[in-house]
Amino acid sequence: MRRSAHRHAIPALLVALSWPWPAHGQDALDEPPETTLARDAEGGLDAPEGPSDEEADRKARALFERGRVAYDDGRYRDAWDYFHQAYVLSKRPQLLYNVGQAADRLRLDQQALDAFRLYLKKLPEADNRREVENRIAALEARLAESGQPTEGDGAAASEAPTEDPAQAPEAIPPGGQPTRSGWAFRGALGLGVFGNSIDGLGADASVGSSSASVHAIAGYGLAPGLIVGAGFLLDAGLAPNGELGPASGDLDDANIVSGHALVDYYFSPRKHGWHVLGGLGVANIKLSDSALLVGNRSASGGAAIVGVGLDFPFGREWAIGVLGRVLLARMEDGRLTHVVFAPNIAFTGIWY
Repeated sequence: MRRSAHRHAIPALLVALSWPWPAHGQDALDEPPETTLARDAEGGLDAPEGPSDEEADRKARALFERGRVAYDDGRYRDAWDYFHQAYVLSKRPQLLYNVGQAADRLRLDQQALDAFRLYLKKLPEADNRREVENRIAALEARLAESGQPTEGDGAAASEAPTEDPAQAPEAIPPGGQPTRSGWAFRGALGLGVFGNSIDGLGADASVGSSSASVHAIAGYGLAPGLIVGAGFLLDAGLAPNGELGPASGDLDDANIVSGHALVDYYFSPRKHGWHVLGGLGVANIKLSDSALLVGNRSASGGAAIVGVGLDFPFGREWAIGVLGRVLLARMEDGRLTHVVFAPNIAFTGIWY
């Protein structure tokens, strides 16, 4: 599914980077990254700004460009260094988001938390504030589970072990999954079967068919791994057959359409994505029967969908996968009741 533009795109800072920037001492760049970022988050870099310096401006521009390329290539450790040094030189608060993104990818949770907190402190009206607040909450929960302090705007970082982050393992391989917060879109094509039991014709009646399906979902990640959205589903009968008592025959068409609100949950949102989904909505079945075995029918009613899937990432915005799902529906057609059971296996593509 599609990620939000704020979550996965490096903020467009080329305009900001074209402004005159204050000069800062080279000593700050020579400090260990954790120490420098902890001091940043505690307010140590809010010192009076010096005069514009052409060399500092040029260096910060170059560092940002290198960081953007490294991030796009999945070299998150290099990107962390470049963005952090560009921030130390430029003091542009937008860069704190980049620092937090790269640290989050490296599972440097405290450094990511400090950067995101300071980002919102300096840019309280940021367009992506809600998404960043969700990231902060997830990082705080993760740190709390590990028993590390999270209070304050960086105090915890100064108390954390000072191991070299260059040795820290990446949370995911280059091209792996993000945490799935923000907008996401999924499409699926599948094959399955459905059975429709019809009550009210005076004899046992049913319609069954193999089917081809199309499934489209749009959702928004409220938290890492938790997506809430809506979906549209079409199951088109490939060879519908009807039975009425001892008689049977082919039908011309049998199609089921469903719309539903759903929740999709990923167990390990940063890894190959096992996930489960469930939803409630409405459905409609249409039967075209020129032989008049069960007659031409159109019935509507409630529906539920459940499924389990596995996604495989490629790149930072795409994944492919498989999804097994079942649609259950109970629909009314005047005096007739239609109960549908429709299992399906689909191949999916997701853009986030």
